[in-house]
Amino acid sequence: MAKALEGPLGRLEEELGWRTPQRSMTEPELAGFVARTGAQIGVHTVSHSALPFLPDHELLDEVRGCHDELRARFRDVVPHLAVPFGLFDARSLPARRGGGMTVSLTLAGSALDRPFAPALGMPRLCVVREHAPGVLALKVSGVAALLDRVRGRRSAQYPVLPSPTT
Repeated sequence: MAKALEGPLGRLEEELGWRTPQRSMTEPELAGFVARTGAQIGVHTVSHSALPFLPDHELLDEVRGCHDELRARFRDVVPHLAVPFGLFDARSLPARRGGGMTVSLTLAGSALDRPFAPALGMPRLCVVREHAPGVLALKVSGVAALLDRVRGRRSAQYPVLPSPTT
């Protein structure tokens, strides 16, 4: 949680007359959301770094640090890691256990296109407020995965990681 940035971001948004749509909730926003909905809070990471590019100790610090910060502020924090950017590799998903997580939520596939496999994490849906209800319905339905299979496209076991040289 970048608490130190909440004030400057709020002032900048107010000055520009535009609220950034794809930013994390501030702590008060998150607390309000939890109070209104009864939602549980899962873990992302401290700095939203792409896990495959971190050394082991930093990877664990990112996960464990976020979990510790959230538990210090909120009652109902679940040990589920939403993998930043959906990027993971054979090393980063198993490391979740060292950070205290019971499951990793990835962006690989959809919840309906394959059975749960601990080595690949559990697929999650990326939902943003700009998505119309129909778009969300299509994501949940697995239509995109079905179209990919019809077109002969197979999902890679791990997402393609960006190259640091390109």
